[in-house]
Amino acid sequence: MLAWLLKRYRGEPGLDDLMYVKKRLRLAYAKLSMAQSFVSNRDVRRNLIASAILTGSIAVMPDFMHSLYIKSAVSEIRKALKRVKTILAKEHRDDRRVMLKRLLEVLTRAKDSSIRNIYEIILEAQSIVDFLLAMYS
Repeated sequence: MLAWLLKRYRGEPGLDDLMYVKKRLRLAYAKLSMAQSFVSNRDVRRNLIASAILTGSIAVMPDFMHSLYIKSAVSEIRKALKRVKTILAKEHRDDRRVMLKRLLEVLTRAKDSSIRNIYEIILEAQSIVDFLLAMYS
């Protein structure tokens, strides 16, 4: 336990938070991919419709699942955005602050964007996070 605490406080304060942001962005990308597969993949769509007919539930309809996964992906982006704001409040180095502000701008664009734009936003944000992680090492 003591070794973990020493390791935690010796390292950079924003490094764990950046890893959290990276994880959230990857999760958002995966959820968007799943949402697209519910609409574009005919086999998945057919199986979901068959399940909806058998169970009598609208909760497994492809369009419902599509919108559910999109909302979940946007929620993951919102979580990452919130964490970036906390990292920015703690950061004192100017070079990192500039990149964190850029990341903040990129992630705020995701609120009112289409799915294709959200894909691009996530990829751009991931590249900024990778660059920031390289700055921390």
